Amino acid sequence: MSLQPPLARIDISSSRSQLLDDHLLSTARRATTFSRHSLAELAGRWHDLGKYHPDWQLDLHANKHGRDHSTAGAVHADKHVPGAWGQALALIIAGHHGGLSDMPKLTQRLREKAPVAAEAIAEAPAAILANNVPLPTRQPNDLDVRMLYSALIDADRLDAEAFEMQRERTSRHVPMAQLQRHLDTYITKKEAISSPLSSIRQEIRVACETAATSASGLFCLTVPTGGGKTLASMAFALRHAQAHGKSRIIVAIPFTSIIEQTAEVYRDVFGGRAVLEHHSAADPDSGHWRQGVDNWEAPVIVTTTVQLFESLHTDRPGRARKLHSLDNAVIIIDEAQTLPLDLSPTIHDMMHKLIADYGCTVVLSTASQPLPPRLYNPVTTRLDKWPDSVTEIMPDVYGLEQRLVRVSYDWSRCAEKFSYAKLAGEAALLPAALTITHRRPDAQHLCREIDRLVGDETTLHLSTLMCAAHRSEVLAAVKRQPRCRVVSTQLVEAGVDFSFPVVYKALSGLDSIVQAAGRCNREGGAVLGDVRVFDAETAPPESLRARAEIVRGMLGEGHLGGFVGSKEVTTYFKRLEKKVSLRSGLEIMEARQRRDFPEVANQFQMIAKIGTPVYVPWGKGVELVARLRREGPSRELLRRLQRYVIVLHEDDYISDDVETLHWCKSGAGADSEKKCDCPLALSTQAVLERYSYRFGWQLRRDGED
Repeated sequence: MSLQPPLARIDISSSRSQLLDDHLLSTARRATTFSRHSLAELAGRWHDLGKYHPDWQLDLHANKHGRDHSTAGAVHADKHVPGAWGQALALIIAGHHGGLSDMPKLTQRLREKAPVAAEAIAEAPAAILANNVPLPTRQPNDLDVRMLYSALIDADRLDAEAFEMQRERTSRHVPMAQLQRHLDTYITKKEAISSPLSSIRQEIRVACETAATSASGLFCLTVPTGGGKTLASMAFALRHAQAHGKSRIIVAIPFTSIIEQTAEVYRDVFGGRAVLEHHSAADPDSGHWRQGVDNWEAPVIVTTTVQLFESLHTDRPGRARKLHSLDNAVIIIDEAQTLPLDLSPTIHDMMHKLIADYGCTVVLSTASQPLPPRLYNPVTTRLDKWPDSVTEIMPDVYGLEQRLVRVSYDWSRCAEKFSYAKLAGEAALLPAALTITHRRPDAQHLCREIDRLVGDETTLHLSTLMCAAHRSEVLAAVKRQPRCRVVSTQLVEAGVDFSFPVVYKALSGLDSIVQAAGRCNREGGAVLGDVRVFDAETAPPESLRARAEIVRGMLGEGHLGGFVGSKEVTTYFKRLEKKVSLRSGLEIMEARQRRDFPEVANQFQMIAKIGTPVYVPWGKGVELVARLRREGPSRELLRRLQRYVIVLHEDDYISDDVETLHWCKSGAGADSEKKCDCPLALSTQAVLERYSYRFGWQLRRDGED
């Protein structure tokens, strides 16, 4: 073998190289700063032991890649770190490129590759191989494995990035005290503008700031819509972070339409560099987006609940990379009632581990608070009472509801099926109204009915048949027109900051109806807003039918009237809990117990994968789709394209409407697009004929070919 010191990498263009010893020690230092577990140092030092093998070094100098270099470190960890922590180290080292495996596959891999691993380990310096850190005092759980994994992945990739860029990243750190000053200044200016609700919003904020001195743990923030939760919850988070030395604030929101407006508010308050917006519709061209989306290094993160919880259940290195940034964070889960009940056993367990083992504070923020979380018991495999106290931030939720009454609920349109013709007739007479349907075809149909009655196309439409970039434009148009008619699907129900005097809402779950009412009379005008619930002529999606039936039952029993508050919402959730099967969540907990990381990731899906994603050559998407066709995929390009995707069901399109982008292995002909895994894009002709500013993708009406 050459006497040249082993290298970790070579930059062919400049002939620069990085010593392997330097890379391992640097990765170990970085990983140690990212993790509360001392074993992170060993993960950093041992993760690339396979690169010491003479054959790997020969391949590197010959510019050949692909030889296994992660198994050697896993073999070393399994041999020299005892018990479950040794297995955890072996898992994360073996999977730092390919992903976390299950234990049987790891055991087989270590056994089969042990001889080659031993040859690599024999070449490594004693200082690199040394096991000189103490073991943690408790046994590891699956979140510990992912947290260590995250620390290693981020440390490894940041060290590689520093070598390639020849510099370290510029830090996005902003002291919490500085963020607090920005928020105080912003709130002072905002509260100087008088409105019917301003004094109540101020009381809510003060209550949040008062509760912030409480010890870390689980909190609930129950505030009716229009109460100013966006700023009040941040006021709690910042003061709590300063009082308890928290690392960052993570705001998880269910819908991208809310995230974009929430992130915009926080950027106005704190400046773009302090706020990282991470979701599928975020614009990669925005300067505040680019750096830190991979590891959440900014002090304020605004993301989706899907991104947060699917990352906590992932087996993939890219998605796990940011998890160490959750350590010691304040996590605000906005619109907490939208968390899927069938997955509640594993979601609540992850929340508890973040609080108990990683010093987090979690805030469940909503206008319609679900039942208190329960905790999975691995011995009985049942759900027990939450072991610690759950602190409600607001001292008098019922009294607050009475003072924040802004709407009256009208249930008269639920006595029988209410046709869209009747609904259009009512909406057409109103200069300003929001109508929320439960199906995308219904929204397009109703919009056309209103057009026919008013004789123009001034009624605005919103649905997920419009790509995210398109929806953002229409939402901005709605906010510019204080008096307009809008027909939308449920995507506007929660948190979207616009207000109408009248809101029509298709009969569904009570939590959904309450959230829709939040788009009515938001500023609390003297005249109560009018929320008119109707029993649509079309059946709701299957996932909503049980919820709608509960509300229909409560109506029949006389439990629902002009006022709906926490009492009614609690009754609704108690009945819903009895109808929802927890089987999925319990099966995931069993897979977590046996450390089957791929199975957990496969089973944990917060949004059912229904339909086919199709790229839309609309606006900037025209050039992006052309680039994808021309160049094939890249991480940067696919991220940009996320703002130009719609999901179509089997009956929403025909083969001629789409073109297959032939760069994946399976390929497909014109007759098999719907079965192909290749990316699809709307054809140029289909965009011209059926994708409009008004509706996005226009569904075929009865009788159309």
